[in-house]
Amino acid sequence: ASTLEAVGIFEAQKGDFEEARRLITDAIQIRVKLLGRTHLSVAEAYHNLGTVQESLQCHGEAAKLYEAALDMKKKLLPRSHVSIADTESRLSALYSRMSKHDDCVQLLRGCLEHCLETVGEAHASTASVLVDLGQAIHTLASEQLCQTPLAAHLSQLNEAQGFLERALAARKAIFHKRHFCVAECRANLGYVHFKKQEFRDAECHLRAALRICKKHYGWMHPDVALWSLWLGKAQLQQRRTARGRESLRVALEVAEALSTRNGQTGNSSPLSPEHAEEIRSLLSGVASSTSGPSTPSSLAVRRRDMRTRSLATEPAPLAAEQSDSMAEPAAEPP
Repeated sequence: ASTLEAVGIFEAQKGDFEEARRLITDAIQIRVKLLGRTHLSVAEAYHNLGTVQESLQCHGEAAKLYEAALDMKKKLLPRSHVSIADTESRLSALYSRMSKHDDCVQLLRGCLEHCLETVGEAHASTASVLVDLGQAIHTLASEQLCQTPLAAHLSQLNEAQGFLERALAARKAIFHKRHFCVAECRANLGYVHFKKQEFRDAECHLRAALRICKKHYGWMHPDVALWSLWLGKAQLQQRRTARGRESLRVALEVAEALSTRNGQTGNSSPLSPEHAEEIRSLLSGVASSTSGPSTPSSLAVRRRDMRTRSLATEPAPLAAEQSDSMAEPAAEPP
């Protein structure tokens, strides 16, 4: 069984996921027959099979395997064991890709509680969980926008902001204020501030994130394209048209250059086709009226929709909201 699993992992590393699935499944069957379903080696094999199923885009099966592995590990290992954290990390990321945001947030809250109990707040692992939790709550708020009262929606955004600010403080203390992991925190804070219509704060964080990214990786980096997009939107919202258009041009040029360099188009671009089209519309002076499927709506859109429903015969005010169609995307993010 150990040999079968080891060869299966090797096949997965080579990219032959179908063969890896067959080998690891055979290993699990042997172990269950000899050791029972609650043995630690079975839990580890479940985790490894889950990663293979995830690579094969069988997300539902992968989630079930991770959940089974996590349940067994929690019963068999000390809560502080790194193997538990590994499975929790994979499962939370998978929940996010499956749009199971409630489950993702719940799992990450438990991870955070554990990190605080074992290593404290000023630790790299805790900071990573804080970032993931902030992102997850932000995404959850965006997904539930139409079903959530405005006050509750704003409360979710404030909670996400709080976790991200704690992560930023921890990473600055552990690393350095110009470390690249700090850029990730600042970019995500920029997204949250943009969603709250705090465009000046959004611009501040996004500009800082871009400075750090360019220092480490130069201009030709996917994050330069993505963050320049949201920087441009924040600047346009403040009627800083020249700067906003320049940021949008940078986003489009970097995305196109990266796609060309890879010899591909579409999925190789850091920007979705909807984002690229939106940039072209904004640069031509026509604000896009639609947002991508992963784009959270702004609070102004929510307020406008609520006002339209309550005053059906009265048109929604447009002057203050004419560029609110420049909505914010999730960062998978990120």
